[in-house]
Amino acid sequence: MPAATRQVLAFTFPVTDWFADGATAQFCITLPQNIARKPATLSHEAAASVPIGALTSWQGLIDRAKLEPGERVLVHGGAGAVGLYAVQLAHICGARVITTVSTQDIDFVKRLGANEVIDYKACRFEKEVRDVDVVFDAVGSDTLERSWSVLKPSGRMIAIAADSEGTSEERVKDAFFIVEPIKSS
Repeated sequence: MPAATRQVLAFTFPVTDWFADGATAQFCITLPQNIARKPATLSHEAAASVPIGALTSWQGLIDRAKLEPGERVLVHGGAGAVGLYAVQLAHICGARVITTVSTQDIDFVKRLGANEVIDYKACRFEKEVRDVDVVFDAVGSDTLERSWSVLKPSGRMIAIAADSEGTSEERVKDAFFIVEPIKSS
């Protein structure tokens, strides 16, 4: 690879269509409009995690849930690769953010903007929370099943955990989505 190409790659990161053959290879081709400048403060590893995590949070909270300022959002897995973006995005949107994490991540998610933090190892979230407008579930399984009870009647469930993908339960099918690359015109 020519030195000039390596230098450009060192300062950018792409959003690729991960459904395309070879999109997750060590090297791949993408369109110029799918490349963004890597912030100098981010490592290459951190920058590589941004597109899918941030875009999944955006599409879940903004595009699907239509999150509004003042709404209450419960983010399961708030310190995870997608959850940490969901916590920040919900906070920036003016929502009241509640999240579930393990003990060692409590201070971290508070710094990201969580208003309430529930240590899922210490207590069951459904005993602490009720009447939320949006549940953003990045955990799945039993967590998803228990989350239905904390939603307002008009509440919206967003589920991204892989175990929801093949379900036959209609409400889970409606809640589940897989992030899609933004198509440029």
